[in-house]
Amino acid sequence: MTLSIPPFREPRMMEDGTPNKHWILFDHELRKIVNEVDYSGKADKPDSPTADNFASLDATGNLEDSGYDNTSFAGASHSINAVNDYKENVIALLGSATINGKTTTKQTIYTVPTGNTMVPFGVLIRSPSASLAGLVDMDIGGDASAGDWIQQISLNAFTAVTDYGLVVQPEQAAGPPIVPVKKTLYAAATVFGVKINTVSTGAATFTIDLLGYLF
Repeated sequence: MTLSIPPFREPRMMEDGTPNKHWILFDHELRKIVNEVDYSGKADKPDSPTADNFASLDATGNLEDSGYDNTSFAGASHSINAVNDYKENVIALLGSATINGKTTTKQTIYTVPTGNTMVPFGVLIRSPSASLAGLVDMDIGGDASAGDWIQQISLNAFTAVTDYGLVVQPEQAAGPPIVPVKKTLYAAATVFGVKINTVSTGAATFTIDLLGYLF
């Protein structure tokens, strides 16, 4: 930072035409004080700042326009999508649903939120309210018949409330060569659910936890 002082002007004159000695002394002392100050460590101001923008520092410590103002950040009172944000780009529990073992219509597990795409990893089936014997054909997926992800799951052995099992998408066909099982990503608003084709013998419900991630 530099400060330039204009050269001495002609001394101001008194009314009688004589030089004003007090003004000369003041001007001299002021210049002396200013010239003795070290301005080398002071920060420069930005050349063309934008009104209301926040200031920031450049690599040399001088002020610059940050390019951001108070509208660039969330206010003290605002809403966030905390429920979905932590599920993005990491495998997480996307949702849970209680499924009726005696219903043959499609039952919803999870609806893909707006602005996201879902990749399912697996489902954890747990906590049957009663024996699921007889339930030997269940499909899971996002199409109308819930059959585009995994088909023909049997829960015939689930008879106790403490029973659980994990079902994941088959990763590959027998190899070599390794051939990944091709599936389609689930877009926003897709209703991912379950359809029971052969119901349990007795009335029973169970819980399905959907594991996967959003992006």
